[in-house]
Amino acid sequence: LISTKYFEKFEIVEVIIQCNDRGEFRNGQCHCAGHFFGSQCQYVSRCDYGKRKNGRCLCDKGWKGDYCHDIICQHGYPDVNNKSKSCVCPARFTGAHCDRCSQKGPKIRPYPECNIDVSKSKAKLQRQEAETQFRLRLRIMGFTSFLLLLLLITMVFFHRHRIHKRKHSRRENLRRHEYEIRKTILEKAARSTERLNAERRYSFV
Repeated sequence: LISTKYFEKFEIVEVIIQCNDRGEFRNGQCHCAGHFFGSQCQYVSRCDYGKRKNGRCLCDKGWKGDYCHDIICQHGYPDVNNKSKSCVCPARFTGAHCDRCSQKGPKIRPYPECNIDVSKSKAKLQRQEAETQFRLRLRIMGFTSFLLLLLLITMVFFHRHRIHKRKHSRRENLRRHEYEIRKTILEKAARSTERLNAERRYSFV
């Protein structure tokens, strides 16, 4: 003999299989729940975000469920405040399904990462630091070159001044020497004249 429990279990399994878990099997037929119909509740009459084909609902992208009424959130969770027609997204995501980056720009990595590209930012920072250092070196080199040029001009000026001073002192020495010679000659001439005059006076006496 087969126990009634076996038949009860078999009957429950048969009901689930018969009605696809979408209704109750009573009096030899399925009494479908909701928007299901058919001998085995295998068809639907409702299709929210999709297209019906052969009694079934083919969901659009981003939707799931028997009626295509359950939203798929790539990130976050369904927003119950608007009957789960959109998702509550984390800060870096946006869109009805949280399938887009909330920020845009050259530093933002594309979906699904949607975060700041640290490597690009770091490379840009390093490049800026290198440019700053290069400009600083150019300024230091320019200032140093200016100081060297100024020092060179000063040295040339003093060198020329010394040469000019030496030439001037030589000229002064020559002039003094010539003056001394002329003075000596004049003194000798004056003495000679005095002697001659003295001799003439003596001869007259």
